[in-house]
Amino acid sequence: METTTKKVTKAEQKRTDRENAIAMLKSILPEGKTVYTVIRHVSASGMQRKIDLYTVDPESHELIYLTELVAKALDHRRDKQGRLIVNWCGMDMCWHTVYNLSSVLFRGAADRAGYVLRHEHL
Repeated sequence: METTTKKVTKAEQKRTDRENAIAMLKSILPEGKTVYTVIRHVSASGMQRKIDLYTVDPESHELIYLTELVAKALDHRRDKQGRLIVNWCGMDMCWHTVYNLSSVLFRGAADRAGYVLRHEHL
């Protein structure tokens, strides 16, 4: 008996990866959790930043690297070192990234969805 496997398109794979990343982030980042950001590089024009995101494990008190999951959840690019690439300027782009992440993770929280997670710079 011959089995056929459906070929997964890039769009379907991207959607699945995003859904998995969101589910994983929801388990790591409950309401009120703090996301820490580190600006690794700012372009000469100031229009682009490369950022890493972390949180602290409540049991071991070690940093948990979130950048890869956040990139998938927010559909952002990463550079060769894995850092999140954020374009634009004129505001705190680290705060803006955490706000967007919170909005995606906590959509059901109505107007306050973007403020459910806390943000701090490292």
